[in-house]
Amino acid sequence: MTLTLKDYKTLTSEEHKKLLAIRNQKEVREASNDTSEILFKNHILWVKKLHPKRYFAVLYKDEIVGGANFEADGASVTNWGVFFDRTLAPFVPLAAVYSFMEYLFGSYNELFSQVKKQNEKALALNRYFGVEIEKENNTHFFMHITKQRWEERKKKLASITKRIEKVEIIA
Repeated sequence: MTLTLKDYKTLTSEEHKKLLAIRNQKEVREASNDTSEILFKNHILWVKKLHPKRYFAVLYKDEIVGGANFEADGASVTNWGVFFDRTLAPFVPLAAVYSFMEYLFGSYNELFSQVKKQNEKALALNRYFGVEIEKENNTHFFMHITKQRWEERKKKLASITKRIEKVEIIA
């Protein structure tokens, strides 16, 4: 399996349309902090303001199947997230999240994330990869994983790693 993480800033207009079609799926919107449907022109204006190498389209078999992003401060990722086409086979998101976490831990020592309490899929995915709940409020779980914990957890994820042949980063 080969995956590509392609910076939003390098996407063509057609690729942006495909990405936005996935982002605007009802299930993806409901899991996002911004639940509104995003118009193409607003998406393009927003992308122009982004920091490079922080927002990526996820490609599998040369097709956009989702997105991955993060915000960072110093040695920590302060928030990260992923979204995928709801029709995608389950293994592809697992491989993509694993690859994205590897990418992040190549530069950062810890990852923090916020997950909506009703987003059971994201909560399960985070836990599968060893991300733990640190605290919560009425609407969100606040989650965290260190690089050391990730290195320990990776040893139990061999079924994923042996199927990933290559991950390409296009920035």
